[in-house]
Amino acid sequence: MIYKFHSAVAGEVIMLEENAEQVLDAIGKPPGARGVIPASDLPAAIAALQTAMQRSEQQHGKTADKEEGVSAIDRPVPFHVRAHPFLKLLQVSQEHHKDVTWGI
Repeated sequence: MIYKFHSAVAGEVIMLEENAEQVLDAIGKPPGARGVIPASDLPAAIAALQTAMQRSEQQHGKTADKEEGVSAIDRPVPFHVRAHPFLKLLQVSQEHHKDVTWGI
């Protein structure tokens, strides 16, 4: 399944189900076929996502050190990289006081 995140002021962010559910979990939203992050909730959602991304970045730094000799193509894309477009969508939406919605 694919999740499509929308905002009236930003481009669409499309994610595979597993990745979308990870970002939704990070911001405390239950996954589902449809949903909304009200503009009033965006500051908290952004802070929660940034915290999760920082944890991912720290964890990735620790595991990357252990993976010497492993090709970059063989490494999975870490959460903090996958979540970056979603973070930008939230930030732009917050600047313009617009909700973020999603559907499958």
